Amino acid sequence: MRRFLPLLVLAVFIFPNVGGVSTLSDPSKVNKILSVEETPQLAPGGKGPILLTLRNPYDNDMTFVNLTASIYLYVSSEETRQVDANWSWSEPYFEEAGTGVKEYTWRIDELLPGAENETDLVLTVITSSNAPHGGLLDQGSFFVRFELEFDYLHDNGTHEHPVMKSRGHFTDEDWEFAKQPPVDENDPNYLGNLNLTHLGVDGLLPDTSFGVLEPFPDWILYALVVAAAVFLVLALLFYLEENPEKWPGLSRRWIRVRSSMKQSKRLSEKKKEKIPRKKV
Repeated sequence: MRRFLPLLVLAVFIFPNVGGVSTLSDPSKVNKILSVEETPQLAPGGKGPILLTLRNPYDNDMTFVNLTASIYLYVSSEETRQVDANWSWSEPYFEEAGTGVKEYTWRIDELLPGAENETDLVLTVITSSNAPHGGLLDQGSFFVRFELEFDYLHDNGTHEHPVMKSRGHFTDEDWEFAKQPPVDENDPNYLGNLNLTHLGVDGLLPDTSFGVLEPFPDWILYALVVAAAVFLVLALLFYLEENPEKWPGLSRRWIRVRSSMKQSKRLSEKKKEKIPRKKV
């Protein structure tokens, strides 16, 4: 047994994730890798940016970094559709990838540790009035998933090539299975209460989404502004009727205006009475 002990110790250092998840899977690290800073809410036919930040939360360099974003799902209150080969429209797509292309990959040779080395990424969404979208009172959302892979060299000389994905890469069945609590709380395939080995990943990234819906027509906004102004004036006049002593000058003007309106109405009624009716 003693002759094999050095080999066993060596195997632990060479293969740090044997029989379980990677040592790079610490959620406190993984959760800092990708941040979604801003997503657009667009009118059909408009375009806008998804803003991301990519950073290295580990001690050593991340090299040959590939981050892929892809549009995979459309959801509204009326329907849910997969954005896949059966999707019949070119839009939405990523401007950086080219017309109709719904997937884009950033390739970064080296990402150094530290907040000062974080990288800002921009992905521009192009939409269309022809593709499905939300209405005035119905939010239509497209979901975007991410996949990240990179090379990592540990201080002890061991090499890893972790792969991390967001929720959109997994079926509901696989996700529910991975969420089942482990029989053994020390099960090396689990990280917390999630079976990363079943999902085939070394960490979980966030999904994101952007909205596409019909904007309110301008005339509705104008009508609301006018209605608010009318109600404000009526409220002021009612207050003057009840409290004339508060603004006596304004109250007197309102009384004169009201008297003039009443007099004009009476004259108009008298004129109507004097108009002779034609005999048939």
